[in-house]
Amino acid sequence: MREWQLIFGSTLKEALGDIEALASDGSPQNQALNWLAEEDKLFLPMDDSALETLIQRFVLTTLYFLTGGADWSNPLNFLSGASVCNWNNGNMG
Repeated sequence: MREWQLIFGSTLKEALGDIEALASDGSPQNQALNWLAEEDKLFLPMDDSALETLIQRFVLTTLYFLTGGADWSNPLNFLSGASVCNWNNGNMG
């Protein structure tokens, strides 16, 4: 695992439990972890101040990858830099 994976992984492990799925290449959880660390435009700080937001983004991003979000006919604003509260708003740019 790379350093960022260990930081995010340990934070999520404390919050969610099992780290095995996070480390499994190609799993929806691993894809979500990679997206949060490398592509998320929100740029969350890696400390406890953003833990609730990190968990929300991780759970919804995992759902996106689990359900084939890249193939959705209307992906709304999933995986955008917006708050997850706005991910269901397909009109945002």
